[in-house]
Amino acid sequence: MLENYIERHGVPEYLFNFVGYAYAQYVERLTLADFRRNMDVNYYGQLVPTLIILPHYLAGKRGGYIAFTSSMLGYMGIMGYSTYSPTKHALVGLAETLRHELKPLGITVSILYPPDTRTPGFDKENQSKPAECAMLSETAGSLAPEEVAEAFIGGILRRTFQILPGKAKRYWRLFRHFPGVVRMLIDWDYVKARKKLGKA
Repeated sequence: MLENYIERHGVPEYLFNFVGYAYAQYVERLTLADFRRNMDVNYYGQLVPTLIILPHYLAGKRGGYIAFTSSMLGYMGIMGYSTYSPTKHALVGLAETLRHELKPLGITVSILYPPDTRTPGFDKENQSKPAECAMLSETAGSLAPEEVAEAFIGGILRRTFQILPGKAKRYWRLFRHFPGVVRMLIDWDYVKARKKLGKA
C-alpha cells in the first residue's frame, strides 16, 4: 500500500508510524499467539513501512523523517502488559539504533512516548484490563488525543528525538535517575490494589 502511494504521489518527506494496540491481561491467561500478534502489529507494523521507505530516502540523498510511536511502557513495565510492553521496548531499541545510523545521512528519527490516550482503542483495551492494572493506570493519568498530537507535532517541528507528552516526561526522568524508587512505588501501588480487591 505504501509503495502504491509512493508510485502515485512521490516519496513523502515524513513517515509517521502510529500502528499499535494493547491486550492487557493476566500473564497466565495469555498464549504464545497473543505475544506474537502483539509483536506483529506493534513492532513489525512500524518496522515494515520504515523498511519500505528507507531505500527511497537513501536513493534520494535528501534526507527524510521517520517517527515511531512507543509508550510510557516502552521504558518501564507494569503488570497486565506482558504482551504489550516488550513490543514498545523493541521500538525504542529500533529508534535508538536508526537515529544513530541514519543521522549522518540526513534522515531524522523521533519516537513518541504517550501515556494512556483516550481513543477507541484505549476503550477496547480497558475491556480486558485486569482490575489491578486499571488501578495502576489511573495514577499516571490520561490525555486526550488532541493533547498528544499537539506535543507530537511540536516535537517533530523541533526535531526532538524523544517526545514525552504529559506525565510521560516526569516518569521518564524519575525512571532514568531513580529506577529503584519507581519500582518500589509501583510495587507498593500493586500491593494496595490487590488488598483493595481482597487478593492480599
